[in-house]
Amino acid sequence: MPALILGVLAILVFKKKIKSVKPEKSKANGKRNVNYEDILETIRKQNGRLHTILFAANSLDDLPVTIPVNVAIRLSKNHTCLLIDLGTRRNAIARAFDLDASPENHSRITSCSTQLKDVSVWPARNFELLKQMNLRPLLDNAAKKYDYILVYAPYLTTLPDRRQIAACTKRAIAFSGNNGSRLMKLLKQCNCKVIKEM
Repeated sequence: MPALILGVLAILVFKKKIKSVKPEKSKANGKRNVNYEDILETIRKQNGRLHTILFAANSLDDLPVTIPVNVAIRLSKNHTCLLIDLGTRRNAIARAFDLDASPENHSRITSCSTQLKDVSVWPARNFELLKQMNLRPLLDNAAKKYDYILVYAPYLTTLPDRRQIAACTKRAIAFSGNNGSRLMKLLKQCNCKVIKEM
C-alpha cells in the first residue's frame, strides 16, 4: 500500500513537472519567447486535413526540444498526440518524458506511452533499431490512432532521408534561423507546405 501511494505521488509530481516546461528562447525568433498559442492556432487551422506537422530546422539552436514537447502537451488537453523524434543524435523527446530510450532495452519497435494519457512518443532509438527510416508507413498507421502527429526534425537539412521526411509530412512549421534559405528551399522542393515560419 505505501508503494502504491508513493507511485501515485511520483506520477503527480512528474505530471506537474512536464506541464511546467518553460519555453526556451529561440534564436530563430530573435531571442524572443516562443508564442505557443500562435503555433497552436496555426495547427488548428489545418482542420479537415491530415494532422501531421513537421517541426523543421537547420540546427538545435533554432528548434529546442521544449517547443514540440510543449505543443504536444497543450494539444493533449483535447486530442491524442504522437511525437516522432528524428533527433537521432540525442533522443531528447524520450528524455523529456523520462522514458528509457536505450536501444538495448527494447526488442519491440513501437511508440511509448508517457505519463500523460494522450501523448505518446516514437523515440529516435526506434530508427536505430530499424536501420532504415521509412516514415510513410509509420505516419499512415499513426494517423489511424492519433489526432495529431508532430515530427521533430531539429537538423532536417543534414539528415540523409531529408527529402523523404519533407515529402511524407506535407506541412511544416519552419524554424529557419540564420540559414533559413537552405531549409525553405528543401521544403519547397519536396512540396512540403510551410504553414508557419519562425
